[in-house]
Amino acid sequence: SAASDVYKRQILKWISGPVLRVETGPDSFHRQEIHMATKGEQSRQRILEASRSIILESGIGKLSHGAIAEVLDISKSAIHWHFPTKDDLLKALIDDYLEHLQAEEKRHETPFIASGLSPEDAVLPAMRLWYLDFRENRAGWVGLGSQLLSLSSRHPALVEPIRAWYK
Repeated sequence: SAASDVYKRQILKWISGPVLRVETGPDSFHRQEIHMATKGEQSRQRILEASRSIILESGIGKLSHGAIAEVLDISKSAIHWHFPTKDDLLKALIDDYLEHLQAEEKRHETPFIASGLSPEDAVLPAMRLWYLDFRENRAGWVGLGSQLLSLSSRHPALVEPIRAWYK
């Protein structure tokens, strides 16, 4: 029953810590798969979120392990544990940005493809729709992308995955 499923989820949260995703399986028993963020995954995400905030507020030039440590009130060595170098941190930010681009592309193309357009024909109207979303830019992705692309002159290989996606 629905009430027992809610109860089970509450117990699992209490026993296991934060639940990121609960999926109902296709079988008749509604098997539940629980994905829990480890403490390390949570720390890594907090570091990336703080990094994005620093970039958006002060520019990519101000991003450093020390600046992140100050924002999160943790040691620099904790940052270095997850991202030994600034390039490692930038690569992770680029990976997140690329995941965002791919998800947004799919989100905007899906309705046009569902209405009968081919994937090739769905690109232009999807991009128009996506462009209109730029005005809202609530999460700051436009600014983050611009800042990451600004690294092109100093670190062309680092930003090549972004440039390749835009091609």
